[in-house]
Amino acid sequence: MRLFKLKEPLDWHELDAYEDFHPNDLAGSLYLRIETQVLLANDKPQRAWVYHYQGPMHFAKVIEHGDYALHRQTLRLPRR
Repeated sequence: MRLFKLKEPLDWHELDAYEDFHPNDLAGSLYLRIETQVLLANDKPQRAWVYHYQGPMHFAKVIEHGDYALHRQTLRLPRR
């Protein structure tokens, strides 16, 4: 997971559209945007907004090392 700190206020509409999140249609959204606590690399807790995938997971495989970016590199998938 990557955590970004924005220098300017965010227009959520643009990012929500990119992530297929629709605040007025949660059931029709591919992701939900939720505020939660995350742990930074130094184990310090931080409040952050995250997009949580709510689609089917029956086809998903566990990434044992937990690093999705590294996993994508090994698969040579195109970036979004």
